[in-house]
Amino acid sequence: MSIDALVDRTPGNGDSAEVRDFPQASSHLTPASPLGWRFWRTFCIRGAGFPARWAAGLADSRLAGAADLLAAGEASLELGWREAERIVQSRVDGILRAHGVTSPGDKPEVPFPDELALLRRAAGSLRRRRLGQAVEAVLPGEHCRGLAASLQRRDVLASAFRLRYAAALQSLDQTLRETAGQPLFRQAIAWQNHAVLPTALDPLMRDDKMPGAKLRQRQDLVANYTQRYCVKNDTIGFFGPIAWGQVHGDGNGFHAVPGPGSLAERNLYFEDWPIAAVADTVAADNRFVSWLTPRMLPYLRLDGRSLVFPGGVSVEVSSAEHELLRQCDGHRKVRQIVSGLLANPFSCFQGEDEIHDLLRRLQREARIDLGFQVPGLEARPERALRAQFEAIGDAALREEALSLLDRLESARGAVASAAGQAEALAAAQSRLDAEFEAVTGVSARRRHGEAYGGRAIIYEDCRRDFSMDMGEPFLLGLQQSLDLVLMGSRWFMEQVARGYLDALREVFMAHAAPGPQGALAIDAPTFWLHAQRLFFGDGAPIRQAVEELGARWRAIFEPFNDERRIEVEAEEIFPAVSAAFSSCTPLWRRTCYQCPDLMLCGEEPDAAGGMMAVLGEIHVGGHTLLTNGFLGQHPDPEWMLAARRRDSGTDNVVPKLNGEGARRPIRTQWKDDPLHGVEVLFSQGARPFNPRNAMPLSALEIIEQNGELLVRSRDGGWQRGLLELFADFIFLSVANDYLILPKGRHTPRVTVGRVVWQREGWRLPCSEFDFMLDEDDARVFLGMRRKAAEWGMPGRVFVKVPWENKPFYLDFDSPLFVRHMAKQLRGALQGGQDPLCEISISEMLPDFEHLWLKDRDGELFTSELRMVALHQDDARPAADAEGRQP
Repeated sequence: MSIDALVDRTPGNGDSAEVRDFPQASSHLTPASPLGWRFWRTFCIRGAGFPARWAAGLADSRLAGAADLLAAGEASLELGWREAERIVQSRVDGILRAHGVTSPGDKPEVPFPDELALLRRAAGSLRRRRLGQAVEAVLPGEHCRGLAASLQRRDVLASAFRLRYAAALQSLDQTLRETAGQPLFRQAIAWQNHAVLPTALDPLMRDDKMPGAKLRQRQDLVANYTQRYCVKNDTIGFFGPIAWGQVHGDGNGFHAVPGPGSLAERNLYFEDWPIAAVADTVAADNRFVSWLTPRMLPYLRLDGRSLVFPGGVSVEVSSAEHELLRQCDGHRKVRQIVSGLLANPFSCFQGEDEIHDLLRRLQREARIDLGFQVPGLEARPERALRAQFEAIGDAALREEALSLLDRLESARGAVASAAGQAEALAAAQSRLDAEFEAVTGVSARRRHGEAYGGRAIIYEDCRRDFSMDMGEPFLLGLQQSLDLVLMGSRWFMEQVARGYLDALREVFMAHAAPGPQGALAIDAPTFWLHAQRLFFGDGAPIRQAVEELGARWRAIFEPFNDERRIEVEAEEIFPAVSAAFSSCTPLWRRTCYQCPDLMLCGEEPDAAGGMMAVLGEIHVGGHTLLTNGFLGQHPDPEWMLAARRRDSGTDNVVPKLNGEGARRPIRTQWKDDPLHGVEVLFSQGARPFNPRNAMPLSALEIIEQNGELLVRSRDGGWQRGLLELFADFIFLSVANDYLILPKGRHTPRVTVGRVVWQREGWRLPCSEFDFMLDEDDARVFLGMRRKAAEWGMPGRVFVKVPWENKPFYLDFDSPLFVRHMAKQLRGALQGGQDPLCEISISEMLPDFEHLWLKDRDGELFTSELRMVALHQDDARPAADAEGRQP
């Protein structure tokens, strides 16, 4: 029976079976499926920037074969030793029984024969896995000859393996040296860490003489960057470009066309923190103080002459402080404040310097932000700073401030011009770093040792020269399966929301107090003081939902349980999925979106338009294409934002932390839509994009009304459901937590229809990899081959260790990648990591032979499609444009 027919028979899904018409959304959404799910027609293709064969070239199948032969020889020899031990033990047991000894405390009835002593000596030799006179004296000759032959074969295989291992390293060393000199690779390294070119790549490329440890270190660096650039679908620079695709109403498959070049567009950006450093440098100079914009810290509030802190603590302020703090609203510049205060004959202030001095003191005492209003986490922060520098009324000061920004922008332009030439690029970046440090006195590198997170002052994002059209029938063929996954994710987000509501209510009930009308209320800064642990702590409100989700999926698949593979059709599990995940209500606007990553398998659809797909991560609770990193490479970002407004309305709540609090680089932040939302400032240094439509946290309070928790402005003119205030924080906490079957020691591959929902995986304690503590890399390689065979793992996998943010690639045929994993493990355990902490391993699927993304030369690349789905019942068209609460 089809899903269409089953929908009509399933209680609670009648509304979803109807395809409702949304004229405002029809241009950008596919028609609703039988279960009510619609996809954005626009999707993103994320792919590696370097061909997959580069990573495959760091494996050695002959070495793997030699290792497997040796492992088989050792296993055969071990069977021989164990059989010999059995024979000897059997003879010992016979003697003991003959002498009346049946337990360790028994005494023999007569003295043991000399044979027993010989057998014991033979047993000792066997335990040490040695042949000798004692063993040869007690074992049958045929068995001794077999053991001797097995020993000899093992030694021959071991010698062959050692020779092959040395030859493989020599061959791979040459490959790595060639890679170190490859222009594209050198350009990628120059973007990420240009200091590595002269210190690591050049000596390796030149084949300089160096100690073995230094050589291995440089080899590992090249190998690790290679796996990142070739098999990881990271969106970063020209070695992780994105492309855009469209779903069309006709066509039964997809049409992928590489362009004449590798890139259609490349864009160079400043991170926000270096621009903030320039702003702070200028703002610290008292000559510019008149042109600064003071803002009282967003968690502070004036109540008469009292300055109220989170938690209810307050301090009395002087008349002058009170008068000045009232003016620090984030809109007026210092010169405007000075002019107004000095024009008032009743003001506490006698002169401009007095006001300036008090402003600086309030800044030092962490009462106000005093600086240029550079909005955090915006793709082009330098533009806002330039506009404020240009507004400086003093011509000399204006030119001085602009010259600092000009120096950086000129140096950035030189970097952009050098793109495509590794040495020139590295030199230009060095000059930019030096220019930045000269301008600001701040280091051009931060967060040393971290692999991600805006460490440098600039970054590049690129658009691949590639186009892709997908037919609606092709997508609908996958939706038979995908819709069931989305039913689960929609249910999951409701459970997460309810978990947070319960936890937030506990905070509210513990700290709220009756207000003037008797209803419970609490100021938002105090509430946030107690509630922030829910979002940046142990994630307790999420855990219960994750556990319940896993339990429900396990129950659904229990009838189909299989050790290695679960393969079912969507129709077989639809009734159980519908029963488990039937009733769902989105509790904040952005939760309507579910964003699955799909990896297509194969070069092209089959004759029937079919093609397998592998489900990657499912990003729940937010539209992940509406971030700076994606929208900056889209031909029409405003169209994307307008389409989102057609889905979920216009009056959004955008909570703002400062850059350090957010701990997210610009590219992963939501693209602000400042004319269609309210920015709520949470922390010091959080600066809005649109100050006229922003509120400090202190302007809000949390109340209970008709049993519902609401956040409202203290003047009562604005209010929303409480979850809207924290929606972005919840998204960050839960975005990647949706799992079908949580990984156990072993988790089978789950395939539903034409979609692999979950790849086969393993979750094992570090202690099971103790063989990797061996300093002999060849023995480690052999041990890893044995273990992979023992666990039934495929040749290529991804490994996630708890001390790294992202998984890494492991090819069991590659001594370099095995060595990298061993180095990871040794370093972690020697650094105090718990040996019982678990490592997650999952099969690589699609594997190299299933890739479809090609360039004009036919090179194959790993890739994934980032899709965006929402349920038709969850769309909230822009009827609330005037600010009515949905």
